[in-house]
Amino acid sequence: TLVFRTRVQSDVAFDEFLAQVRETDLGAFAHADVPFERLVEVLNPVRSTARNPLFQVGLSFQNLAQTKLELPGLTVSPTNFELELAKTDLQLTVFDRYDEDGTPARIDATFTCATDLFDKGTVAGFAERFVRVLEAVVADPS
Repeated sequence: TLVFRTRVQSDVAFDEFLAQVRETDLGAFAHADVPFERLVEVLNPVRSTARNPLFQVGLSFQNLAQTKLELPGLTVSPTNFELELAKTDLQLTVFDRYDEDGTPARIDATFTCATDLFDKGTVAGFAERFVRVLEAVVADPS
């Protein structure tokens, strides 16, 4: 788990902002070997049993092609199942999807949330706005 804090400034073009975030992220990845628990211990933030000590919104990118193991008389492959367990107050998980031949096919995204904090309509609104942002960035990266 890597924790990022990014300040969004309305006067910065999106592609410039993305470059700034990339540099911050690469700097954080240089320290990815530091366990998250150690980071929490060193920073010693104010604790609450009601929330994560360092962040409340998570983003996970699952970019691994599905694989299968084949042995004589046995084929093992992963199966998808629905497990909507929120690790944070709000979690966005993005998945690469591939065709049977391994060709990238699409990207799927799933929001999960703490249901005592968010209702389904609120999270659906977040998802709709996220899609609009992606469409705008594709249309004009600046």
